[in-house]
This record gives sequence, C-alpha cells and structure tokens, in this order.
Amino acid sequence: MTLRLPVPPSVNSLYANVPGVGRITSRRYKQWQKEAGWQILIQKPPRIIGPYLLTITLPRSLRGDVTNRIKAAEDILVKHRVTDDDRFAEGVTIKRGDVTEMEIEIEAASARKTA
Repeated sequence: MTLRLPVPPSVNSLYANVPGVGRITSRRYKQWQKEAGWQILIQKPPRIIGPYLLTITLPRSLRGDVTNRIKAAEDILVKHRVTDDDRFAEGVTIKRGDVTEMEIEIEAASARKTA
C-alpha cells in the first residue's frame, strides 16, 4: 500500500520550548498533522497489524536531511491506526525521488518474509 501525504516538518520543528511550560507541539506540526490526517482519511488505507516495513520517498527538491522526516511519518501512521505502535517498524528506508509530496509504502513484514 502507498500513501501520499504532505511533506512533514523536520524533527527540529516538531516541538517548541515555552518558558514556564516546557515542550509543546509546534503550530507547524499541528497543522501538518491535521492536513496529513485528512489525507489518510481520504485514501482509506487498510490497517497493518504487527511488524511492518516502511519506504518513505521525499521530493528531490527538499532541503535538509531526509532522516529528520521519519518521526512525524511514523507517528501519523500510528495516530490514525494505519500501523501499530512504531516499535513494530522492522525497517525504514528513506530516500529522495521524483515525487511532489511524501510517499510512504507500507508492507507487512510477514509478507516480505514469505515472498
């Protein structure tokens, strides 16, 4: 299964430090969660139960380290019950490609072992 979602903010932009309060979710991350959540609902992906593998493709034009986008991608999948807790991720491949938004391929790990 492949999901197409907006590119998440870098992990460096997910949270903000507020004096006297501590770390809070940034506005930018909240907005991305809302947009990505709607895209997940529209695409109606099946649920993957148990171990899984992720392949994340980001636009070639994206600046910065691609690995800084993994956390947000994993968390949105768990939040919307596409995957179980991210501790079940047996492997994550992240790369740049000829895409205009983030593409996430999700495969049950058991499907790979028997193939």
